[in-house]
Amino acid sequence: MSSTQRENQKRVSKGSTDVGDTSWRVPTGGLRTTCLPFKSPGHSWQNVASIGSSIGEKSTLYAAKTLAVTTLDLLEDPRRVAAAQADWKAKMKARKYFSFIPEGQSVPKKIR
Repeated sequence: MSSTQRENQKRVSKGSTDVGDTSWRVPTGGLRTTCLPFKSPGHSWQNVASIGSSIGEKSTLYAAKTLAVTTLDLLEDPRRVAAAQADWKAKMKARKYFSFIPEGQSVPKKIR
């Protein structure tokens, strides 16, 4: 493995999101804001307390404003949407999608 590959592996997020299969079908993006104590462990009481505080509220508002302005930019300039789609298609060209969900699987009536 080259040093560049090792460096790129370090940058890959190991977390998961609820985007799931969507990113295999359309371009998607993510947004992170700063609202947690430095180096606090994930899913900890420190994170929960921060998110429920004024810090979390400010972070949520900042994220909402960023998403709103980005949406306006995309609506006002369809070339940006086309560029995102072209970039996504180029990146996905050599990748094959498959779903672990069997074809025809019905939605569960109860999760828990």
